[in-house]
Amino acid sequence: MTLDQLIERVKRDESEIVAVCRDLVRVPSENPPGDTTKVFAYAQELLHRWNFPFQLLEPAPGRQNLIATWDSGRPGKHLVFNGHLDVFPAGPRALWHHDPYAGDIEKGRLYGRGTTDMKGGVTASLFAFRYLRELEGGLVGRATLTLVCDEENFAEHGARHLVAHHPEVLGDALINGEPSSPAIMRIGDKGLVWAEATFRTKGGHAAFAHVSENAIHRAMRFLQEAQAIEKWKSPLPPALAKHLTKTERVMDRAIGKGATAIARRYVVSLGMISGGIKVNMIAPECRVEIDTRIPIGGKVKPVLAALRKAAKAAGGELTVVNSTEPSLSSWDHPLFQIGKRVLERVAGQKTVFGVGLGCNDARLWRYAGVPGLIYGPTPHGMGAGDEYIEIADLLRATMVHTGTALEFLARPA
Repeated sequence: MTLDQLIERVKRDESEIVAVCRDLVRVPSENPPGDTTKVFAYAQELLHRWNFPFQLLEPAPGRQNLIATWDSGRPGKHLVFNGHLDVFPAGPRALWHHDPYAGDIEKGRLYGRGTTDMKGGVTASLFAFRYLRELEGGLVGRATLTLVCDEENFAEHGARHLVAHHPEVLGDALINGEPSSPAIMRIGDKGLVWAEATFRTKGGHAAFAHVSENAIHRAMRFLQEAQAIEKWKSPLPPALAKHLTKTERVMDRAIGKGATAIARRYVVSLGMISGGIKVNMIAPECRVEIDTRIPIGGKVKPVLAALRKAAKAAGGELTVVNSTEPSLSSWDHPLFQIGKRVLERVAGQKTVFGVGLGCNDARLWRYAGVPGLIYGPTPHGMGAGDEYIEIADLLRATMVHTGTALEFLARPA
């Protein structure tokens, strides 16, 4: 099948592709609380209908993962698709003009929690996986589809469990449908440290300031020192730094002005703060939660050391909640060259390789030396009210996942 024929095939299947995405959105799978039983029941029913063998895993109650397989019967490369089915909480209904779980369609947009992150991308991978079997006569090797839980909670029971206990899912290359843009094909992501710092003092009456230090003041000193991490020199590898300079206008236009600058540097963000009892009392306790993003080339260890030092100097204790290293694949790998060529043909515009400002499950494959390509529908309202994707974007992602897979697994000429 040529790429032009694939494009026409996906267009003909639009109603079915949209229906599957709507069905996924209509099954709430918020994390927290994280129970994905119902949405995985739908995924199982769909794969049964398509006659695909699969294995269902449940590393913790209500936390499920699924591995489906297709094999051409001829030796070759192993391509893996990965996507998560848990989503952010919908939040207050006042934020939504459309019911977050109705799957409303209006003016070419599909609304609902998880449309962008990432049930749209999962839909694209599902159909790419199905098309591979239909067109297997011209293919070699095999493909694995991994659907996981718990990504929104750092993947303890999801992709992290899968990679640790089922290494056969690593394969030779990965396609992940996290939200992206026709202008950018992501090849890497920043790392992070989530930490909680707690400060305690004797406390007392605010008028008697001499009897005790204020725990909130200690927290303020810690935060001031922690923010100094943002002044650290960018650790980007020279080749990537040069590439980001060259593609800055494209990346900023796609993600927002200043995005490239953020990709280059450390970012420290205070996420939560709680402390004090009453306005006229010296706060005896203060707790802060801090998010530090690490650019590619940086490491978790020095960030943790700096945060611990700052907490100790301010008279507090630091607890690490989560941490993960930055990840990067080489854009010279055939997977990315194929993906870029397919995306440019499908989107009708120039595409550049870029890096993400957040992190996702693709990092786990990159850590194992497996190239991880990220491309999915453009996000609108991700994590906010009235989240949606353009149906044209959903179809484009399906074309890109399928077209990239077909060429990657094509029989040698």
